[in-house]
Amino acid sequence: MPDNYELIGNRQVSIEQIGNSVPPQLGRILALSILEQIIKFKLPFPISYLPENKKLGFRQRKRKLTEIYAQKAKSAITDLRQAGKILSIPRLKYEDKGKMIRFLSADFSWKTEQNSEGVKIYISYDLNDSCWLFTAGINDNCEEEDQFVIDINPSYGHDEWVLGTSLVKLCAKAIDTQLYTSLWKAFEEKLTEATGKADLVQLSGYYQYNARISGIITFHPQLNVKPLWRVIQCVTRCIGTAAQLSATELAERWGVKAEDVFSYLQSLRTMGYEVRNHNTNPQIPKGKYLIPYAFPTLNPKSVQLRKSL
Repeated sequence: MPDNYELIGNRQVSIEQIGNSVPPQLGRILALSILEQIIKFKLPFPISYLPENKKLGFRQRKRKLTEIYAQKAKSAITDLRQAGKILSIPRLKYEDKGKMIRFLSADFSWKTEQNSEGVKIYISYDLNDSCWLFTAGINDNCEEEDQFVIDINPSYGHDEWVLGTSLVKLCAKAIDTQLYTSLWKAFEEKLTEATGKADLVQLSGYYQYNARISGIITFHPQLNVKPLWRVIQCVTRCIGTAAQLSATELAERWGVKAEDVFSYLQSLRTMGYEVRNHNTNPQIPKGKYLIPYAFPTLNPKSVQLRKSL
């Protein structure tokens, strides 16, 4: 883009504009190639095309370049730090405490105003340098015992995350899938507010790489937990995520029957999890499934929301 190109909107809107943009020259060459190959219009200059015996290797090339650039960046940062040109990044200090009411819709929108489809969720939060604590309920009764708690920590090797606290706790007053999704949404809302990160994916990192956060669910000791929640417990710990696996492989990892796996995958989608297969993404082999992340990521803008397993 030209240096004088103006992006209108806040930081997140600008990021989306850049991410969704197509370079004009790419659009031009695409149009010219369609003119020549499909419409049979004779161009006054030659265009080089990929030989028929070769395949596109964008993903492999991107992966190799990412490793090369990461190593170059690491070396450059080390040199700059040794030269005294990089100062240590101050630890984020963010404190906030209060209550809020949010509405979770079927399309996983997370809003402050009620709509016809939104489920009313009561959230309390206490964010400080020792812990970010979120509690969610279907009513405003704070005296009820927590039915499940999700402890979120930086993964091994990623001790330096941006939150300025060593632990995030998500607590639910009922064993309810909508409360589960709402707790992650509330965490994401405060994450964006405190750090400017667009979503939880930016905190954890893209699924092609090792997750930078991990979660552990514990249930109330007197609770009779159904198999679906055991599956959710595994997924939150990154068991069966970020890899293309068959129903049999997922069943082995989750400790369930293979014939029940598809039903569990559908349930995960109703909770806001991205679940992909050959029907949603043709490049995934038939019979394989992919759960990219250990937390719900679907929102009204998600392409996967309009696809079916």
